[in-house]
Amino acid sequence: MDDDIGKQIKEAKEAIAEQKKAIAKLEARAAIRKQTAKLDTITQVRAEIAEVYKKYKISPAELKAYPVSYKFRNGRNRSNDENADWIQKYISGGGKLADLANNATQHDLNELNKLNKKGSRKKRAPKAAASGEFSPKQASGSKGAA
Repeated sequence: MDDDIGKQIKEAKEAIAEQKKAIAKLEARAAIRKQTAKLDTITQVRAEIAEVYKKYKISPAELKAYPVSYKFRNGRNRSNDENADWIQKYISGGGKLADLANNATQHDLNELNKLNKKGSRKKRAPKAAASGEFSPKQASGSKGAA
């Protein structure tokens, strides 16, 4: 009789261990499913972004190179919403909305000019030493020593 009870306890403990293993496997599958769902969402977003790039014939590098444009700007304050707090304070202080729009336009033009000037500098001609020619100045490390 005691053997029966001991046997039943052992079987119950084995069943509990098997159920714990099953629960762990199910939790792992749930975590994987959650991660793959996020990966699927990211993949979908990437595909949609690629379609937008293709539609407008622009590359991600070009997009990154261009500055963000705002309708209204005053120093570090910038916004596309004319009801922003800082804009309302500016206007109540005697400023004009047109001035903020002009500031933004001028800033955008300055940024575009900077962008267009990149890489437009003329390259210097290579030095004679780079072409393998010998120069007496190269031979001596000090001034006037020959």
